Amino acid sequence: MLIPKAELNKLPHIKNMPKDGRAIPLSQFFDDRTGEWHLYIPHDEDHLVRLLDGEPIIGHYLSHSPADRVTDLEFGLGTLIIQHLSFDAALSALSKLEQDLRNCGAVLRTYNLIWNARRDQRDLAAIQMVQAQFEYLMVLLRSYYDLLQMLVRDLWSRLKSLDADAPALLRLPDTFRKMVLRKDGEIASASEISATWRIPEPLAEWYAAEGPFFKKLRAIRDGIAHFGHQPPSVFTIDGWGFAVDTSRDPWVSFRWKSEHVRENRLGSLRAVFGGFVMHALQIATRLAMSLERTVQLPSALNEDLYVFLRSPVGVELTRLEDMLKQPWEGREEGLADPFRTPGTGRAGGENEIASRER
Repeated sequence: MLIPKAELNKLPHIKNMPKDGRAIPLSQFFDDRTGEWHLYIPHDEDHLVRLLDGEPIIGHYLSHSPADRVTDLEFGLGTLIIQHLSFDAALSALSKLEQDLRNCGAVLRTYNLIWNARRDQRDLAAIQMVQAQFEYLMVLLRSYYDLLQMLVRDLWSRLKSLDADAPALLRLPDTFRKMVLRKDGEIASASEISATWRIPEPLAEWYAAEGPFFKKLRAIRDGIAHFGHQPPSVFTIDGWGFAVDTSRDPWVSFRWKSEHVRENRLGSLRAVFGGFVMHALQIATRLAMSLERTVQLPSALNEDLYVFLRSPVGVELTRLEDMLKQPWEGREEGLADPFRTPGTGRAGGENEIASRER
């Protein structure tokens, strides 16, 4: 919907109107200095109207700081897109990426609910439900990589490299696999990726750095989705939580922290779930940093604001760092509300997680 510029001037969080074909998304705005929400919706084709009460429950919003530090997660890639790169295709990809992250939060919540609802250590139904959640998470994160690729492909066709001597642009492929894996299935180096696709080194390094984790994720997902493999076996350690055998594939190829492993080399399955989701958040953060070093960004709509994600299961994402420090779900029993453990409210960083490369 095309809204007249005069109406868009009503939005208090927009300081610079773009003139380069970008859209102005009707993102919600939270003024953290007054505690006031600014919610605008189209009244008709030519007018916006402000809602006088309420707040968003699902979606993203702009603010200087989170409205709720327990549930709302800062999303650096979202900030980059909303502020500088709000072209239609990029906004569409961002919406899908946000939905995938909310679904990751739902998977983590479901995992905890299954543990809390199990009858005993021999509850095979609980184990099967957890295996089903793992299978879904693998499919979800595999598609997440291709959404990131769609985003990069569209942006790369629109933007200019910071390198004045950069070669003419090529149309990038539509799958992440084609960017990071050679025809023989091995991981391409940053220099190979840069030369093949004519992209700057910082962006090629992002692809190459993600190659090892992506290859493992793809192998697990393809084994389940295409070759009829069963999800990895799950065990229950009474009083601790669901676990996997870290001495067997695919887990032996991942690096495990000592607090994530118990006797008989059984490792926390919740650390696997949390580590994979944390990696997804960090992928996006690293992509945003790479793009900032690689391309000439258009001016920001309002450089002082950041994008925050919120949803009914948002706390599962904000508490990831805390959860990975103590990943055994059984150790949380007895807490009044394990889902309300405060988190950091931020994604990214260099945290060592269970799913990192050995």
